[in-house]
Amino acid sequence: MRRINITIEIEDSNELEYALELELKETFGSSIINYTRLPDDKQLYLTDHKYRECCMRVKAANRAKYEYFDKNRTDEKR
Repeated sequence: MRRINITIEIEDSNELEYALELELKETFGSSIINYTRLPDDKQLYLTDHKYRECCMRVKAANRAKYEYFDKNRTDEKR
């Protein structure tokens, strides 16, 4: 099994988001495991150093998680 995570940035439009969601459901159906609308945090990231530090910690934690997974995976796809 393979999982793919994609982040898509679109204009702020409910109609466009709905059309995208319908297209994804039509194409991938029950294969969609998670669909999340992310907040627009650009301004907060630029102006709040504590928030930026939190984002950097999350990024580092994700990197460590995937590095650990790659080193300890049991399948033959290394």
